[in-house]
Amino acid sequence: MTQQRRIPTKPTRPALSEEQAAAFISNAPDEKPAAPVAAAPAPAAAAESAPALPRALRKRKEPVTMTLDPGILEEFDQLAANMGLSRAAATGMAMRRMIDEEKAKRK
Repeated sequence: MTQQRRIPTKPTRPALSEEQAAAFISNAPDEKPAAPVAAAPAPAAAAESAPALPRALRKRKEPVTMTLDPGILEEFDQLAANMGLSRAAATGMAMRRMIDEEKAKRK
C-alpha cells in the first residue's frame, strides 16, 4: 500500500471588516476621494525653491479599472499586438477615435 501525499493548501485569511474593505477600495489608484483631504503643509524650503506645477503637468494619465467580456478582451489584445500597441495604447486610440467620430456627427 502506498502512502498518499497531502497537497498543501493555501492558508486562509480572516474576512475583512467593513472598515478594512472600505479602506482597501479607497486606496485603489482610480478611486476618487469622497471628500477633499486637507494637504499637509509643505516645508518652507520646498515651497520657496520650486513653484507648484499646474495639475495638467503633474499627472498626465489617469488609471482606470474596468471589467470586460473575456472574449472581447482577447480579440482586442490580439488586434493591439498585431498593430504593435500595448493594451493601454490601443484603448486610448480607440477612445480618441470614438470621441472624434461623435464630434464629427454633431457638426
